[in-house]
Amino acid sequence: MELDRAEAGELVKLPPGTYEGTLHIRKPIQVEGDETRIISRRDAVNEEPLLLVETNGAAVRGLQLEGNQAGLVVHGDNNRIQDVSISTGKTAIKLEKSNRNLVQRVRINGRTADLEQRGNGIEVRNSQDNLIEESTLDNLQDGVYLDNSARTFVRTNHISNSRYAVHMMFSNSSEVAGNILEHNVTGAMVMEDSGSQIAGNSITKQAEHVQSQGILLYHVQGAKVVRNTVDGNRIGLYVDSSTGNYVEGNQIMHNFLGLQMKDSTGNEFLANTWAGNVIQAQAADSHENLMKGNYWEDHQGLDLNGDGHSEISYQASPFFLSLTEAVPAYQLFFQTPGLAILQDLFTSGTDNWLRDESPLMSPASRGVREKTSSRGLLIGISLLLLGAGIMPFGRRIRRRVQR
Repeated sequence: MELDRAEAGELVKLPPGTYEGTLHIRKPIQVEGDETRIISRRDAVNEEPLLLVETNGAAVRGLQLEGNQAGLVVHGDNNRIQDVSISTGKTAIKLEKSNRNLVQRVRINGRTADLEQRGNGIEVRNSQDNLIEESTLDNLQDGVYLDNSARTFVRTNHISNSRYAVHMMFSNSSEVAGNILEHNVTGAMVMEDSGSQIAGNSITKQAEHVQSQGILLYHVQGAKVVRNTVDGNRIGLYVDSSTGNYVEGNQIMHNFLGLQMKDSTGNEFLANTWAGNVIQAQAADSHENLMKGNYWEDHQGLDLNGDGHSEISYQASPFFLSLTEAVPAYQLFFQTPGLAILQDLFTSGTDNWLRDESPLMSPASRGVREKTSSRGLLIGISLLLLGAGIMPFGRRIRRRVQR
């Protein structure tokens, strides 16, 4: 291919056909494919990608990348990657020390069955101000992995059947918005982060693994978690060792455990809906968190002045969480009559319980599905627990995932 002879800004159209990589773009040109496949050479070195962009201001459109090498690696700023499909057993797209790039309408499918052997879909390291949007990512280790990459915007993507749909580490002031995250181990994993936003996502069906959750905040400060639908997960929202976060207007429904908090202070929970969860919320060693104006489906409230809020507060007992941390096998006795009696007797230290002083009498403005019995979900979760050998509910998360 005569890419090196093209002038800056020139459009290079690649004819239909199959070509062997590595394709190397060193100038700010536009490369456009038409049923153009780039595949691995037989003698390819594993570290070589199928397509390497080492310039600023280039554009790549309409290519199909297939092979066992990394798909596309970018070292440069202000590049555009659009309408590209990638099938690989390695990481599909990697941005390294690259800023203000656009990755749009890409389709990525992992080719490796073993979760631990898969590559990531889109990996962003030591980069800033990149936009990833309107893309479909499936069967990967992490769909989108951000490491030390501030102000990364992940919008309107569909990520499924992966370990973490979106995995953020040290990527402050980033945004995950309007995505569909489903059938992963975890939907959004946010770690060691400050000032990011998780907004308007559909985060559903992370329930088939003993460590599944919809959203996890670990060592996170000042994040906003707003207007998400978090439905059908093992744990809906898990807040661990995190402070000063703002959680508003979320629909947290039909999870085994709606909210779990550990070692977290100064967080605000406003106008959320908690409905159809087997356990609505539990907290341990968490203090000075504000809960106000949330709807709790299981609350027997009383509105005396007609303002839509109950004068009777809602309290989330940590009894079950504390008991199963000590003896995980006791999870099998959840909702049995004896355990319910013990929970009613467990009323010491209620000042430290999660408490909503003015719970809503009816759901907030975003609609809630018709009330659903938790029995079917409980049976399914119980079978999962038995098959997995009883999950460790009180697990500790390592400060940094070993990669």
